[in-house]
Amino acid sequence: MDTRVKLFMAIERDNIEEALRILSENSDAGLISEGVGPLRITVLQIAIWKGQACLLDLLQQKGIDVNSTDKLGRCGLHYAAQQGNVNIVRWLLQHGALVNSKFVPSFCTKDNRLKERAFNERSFALGNCVESIPSQNRLGRLYLFTRVFDKNNPFSIRATTDAFHFRMYTRQRNWRAGCLPTVNCCIYNLYFCCVSRKLPLPDCWGRTPLHLSVKNNHLEVTKLLIEAGAESNVKDDQGIEPLLLAGSKVTVNDFQELTKYAKIVELLISAGAQVNAVHKNTGLTALHQACILGSTASVKALLNAGSEPVLRCYGTGSTPLHEAAARGHLQILRELMLKIPKECIDLPDKDGHTPLHRAAYQGHRDCVMLLIEQGGSLAAKTRMGISGLDMIFAYVPRPVCLLENALNHGIHCTSTSPLEKDSYIDVDFGVLTPANELQMSVICSLINAAANVEQLSLLQHPLLELFLRLKWNRLRIFFVFLVLVHVCFAMSVSAYSAVLLKKVGYRYLSQKVVLLSTGILLFHNTIQILMVPRYYVRQLETWLSLVCSTTALLVVLSSHENCSKEECRTPEWKLHLVSIVILLSWMHLMLLIGRFPACGYYALMFYTVLKNLLKVLLAFIWLIVGFALSFSVLFHEADQFQSSWKALAKTVVMMMGEYEYADMFAARTNAADSFLLVTGRVVFLAFVILASVVLMNLMIGLAVSDIQALEQVGHIQRLLKQTEFVAHLERVTDHRIFRSRWINKHLKGFIESKRRIPTKLIINITGNLANSNLGVPFELAENLIEIAKSNAKHGDETDGHANGERSKVDFKRAIDNIKLQLRVIEQFKLRDNNHSHVKYLAKLCLKRKSDFEAINI
Repeated sequence: MDTRVKLFMAIERDNIEEALRILSENSDAGLISEGVGPLRITVLQIAIWKGQACLLDLLQQKGIDVNSTDKLGRCGLHYAAQQGNVNIVRWLLQHGALVNSKFVPSFCTKDNRLKERAFNERSFALGNCVESIPSQNRLGRLYLFTRVFDKNNPFSIRATTDAFHFRMYTRQRNWRAGCLPTVNCCIYNLYFCCVSRKLPLPDCWGRTPLHLSVKNNHLEVTKLLIEAGAESNVKDDQGIEPLLLAGSKVTVNDFQELTKYAKIVELLISAGAQVNAVHKNTGLTALHQACILGSTASVKALLNAGSEPVLRCYGTGSTPLHEAAARGHLQILRELMLKIPKECIDLPDKDGHTPLHRAAYQGHRDCVMLLIEQGGSLAAKTRMGISGLDMIFAYVPRPVCLLENALNHGIHCTSTSPLEKDSYIDVDFGVLTPANELQMSVICSLINAAANVEQLSLLQHPLLELFLRLKWNRLRIFFVFLVLVHVCFAMSVSAYSAVLLKKVGYRYLSQKVVLLSTGILLFHNTIQILMVPRYYVRQLETWLSLVCSTTALLVVLSSHENCSKEECRTPEWKLHLVSIVILLSWMHLMLLIGRFPACGYYALMFYTVLKNLLKVLLAFIWLIVGFALSFSVLFHEADQFQSSWKALAKTVVMMMGEYEYADMFAARTNAADSFLLVTGRVVFLAFVILASVVLMNLMIGLAVSDIQALEQVGHIQRLLKQTEFVAHLERVTDHRIFRSRWINKHLKGFIESKRRIPTKLIINITGNLANSNLGVPFELAENLIEIAKSNAKHGDETDGHANGERSKVDFKRAIDNIKLQLRVIEQFKLRDNNHSHVKYLAKLCLKRKSDFEAINI
């Protein structure tokens, strides 16, 4: 067997004694200097790869070149840095290894076939043809597929990416003379090729030992290379620096490797590495990678070195904040928040996802809570129109509890007891008023995202209810103006109908008022339909207003201005239209008045009764039709039942109790009338029982039962209606028409001041809550105080575990409040519902036993 093969086999099999013996007995310089195999691997390189440090001194004595390279341009320091062998790296550096050497191939890999043969000429004996065919994958790796063939196919060899496997097939038992040495020589060369195949192939040309050590997370080797003068900002052929390769082979769950990774990052930063460099293949920075791995120490080091926390990946558009939020790294989020301006927290990626979307989609409650507290917008939408609240309700467990805690963080008290003198409640609406968006956008997103009444119960939160009240107080002047316009329209149309009936030729005032009010209503309806067409097209009030205004405009424009009293004859179609417009206009005014907070509950009651009535009539209309047709036959002589339509109208009136019994059953003489008289009395009695008694009481009972149920959710429904209308007023006043140049600047300033409210508020509580400013209702102020007290006691509980415990405390507190209210009712027996102050003082005494004797009930 060839000496070179024996030496390589001994080193590969870790037979150190055999390798030392071969090196000691042979003085041939070519044994250690010449490369073997298709990649021209030397003895030094295979010894370094196998970690045989004891062979290095002997090889150095025999004159080995420590900077010798293989065919891919890799020297021994590359192999040692990739393996992470500290002793060998130290030895190589001490003996003159080039610390910044790059591996560059000595042949062109772009050809379809290698120009050099993988074997020497002896392998072509017996007419065999040996070829080496290269194949490159997308990463630039070089794979050699070697095949040997002849016309008899004496043996075949196939090369795989893992190892060489060869099979020998023979059809002859006896080899011809000279064949066996050639085959042995071929097998020796195949062995060298196999050794080359076991060595790793480069991912990219032009990399230095520092690239390899950093990529493989070898801390000590990286430290040695940097101390030896390795350049920290050196780039490979793809422009990638060592810092961008840090953490490439580190997993999130490996704590030891993460610790090494953090120290490597610190070493590179101390060596002057560029922290804002971007990986050209992935578009990520070193800070992105640190956030992905969850290394808090690395994130701190990079941020302190000047790394930009808002750099976006050009592939996905994500920032380091996106990566940390998506993986639930709470501590890293806190570190990033210290460096990121609040206006950059909601930076979207290419799909429109904000960090809040990413955290909510993965169900990370703590990260979602932190992002909300730091100003993350709950109303921000993706390109698909999905808001942050949609994500929270869909993927975050216990979303109502999470949002309640987020709203509670906006209420703080200056003291632990609201009874102290000069106590203040600080209210922050920041969670409800994201920057660069309408102030009602979060509440509208909440309504759209909520899937049930439990989720809509968030509208009853004191912070949200106070916000709605303040917004209503600011915008109600526009609502009052809109109501006045509707009143003028309804009254002017009614007055104009009187003009038509009296056949007066022309009445200037009523006609001009109708035109003016109609124009304002059409302008208002056009704006709201253009803003949110899919919403307002489905609203009954929109269609009522459009029908009234367009019909009134048609009637007014079709009238003759100059005509005498005899000539001015009103057509019947105009009277029909005017009568319908009058009814619809006053009905629309009733619905509009129901938007007032004080009247909202009654409007809901009316809507509930109307809905139930329509349902019952839809089910029992056939019974009414049957009685009407029966009456039209039995009482055909009466004027009220001469036609089917008259009979139906009379039957409906009779259901209300207008029977007119004496007129219907007048004395009759002939026998036929007597027979119909008996049958009529039977049918009439059945009508009284079935329609007047059963059906009417059924409708009344259903209406009353639903009204009682409405009392439980009526507050939520009223807030829902109020929210929709306040949002509508805000959208209208924010329209670009009111920001155009032809609008007076004072008018624009007035509209802007009424459209927005301050996001921070201080309420002064001076012992008696009834004297608090801003007109805060008694119960609402009490709830604000309770939340402020709770936040004062539990202000430090901001992490996820604390939020879970707080939810349990809130549940227990709610149960205690219910028990206290029951005790108040039993002890004080307050029958007058108007004495809310007395109720509050009674509950206040029970909750604060220390002050029970001090307050005189």
